[in-house]
Amino acid sequence: MCISRLGTAGILYVFASKNIIMADNKTSTDNRDRTRVASNEDYELSYLEEQLGVSREQVKDAIKEVGSDRKRVEEYLTKNR
Repeated sequence: MCISRLGTAGILYVFASKNIIMADNKTSTDNRDRTRVASNEDYELSYLEEQLGVSREQVKDAIKEVGSDRKRVEEYLTKNR
């Protein structure tokens, strides 16, 4: 028997037999690369805009200048505000 429900934090819990599988299982990985900035994703550009207080054009220029490595982009933007 399997029962699914959403917890208070929006985490999906699946109870199957005696095994509990949680959505935030750290052993399960995906193909996202958190060390890179995806310049084609609005949410990534918006995040950097808000975090560093820069414009979207400045973020795009930084990515063109130093590449998509998140640390290098953030360093470039903090130095060149």
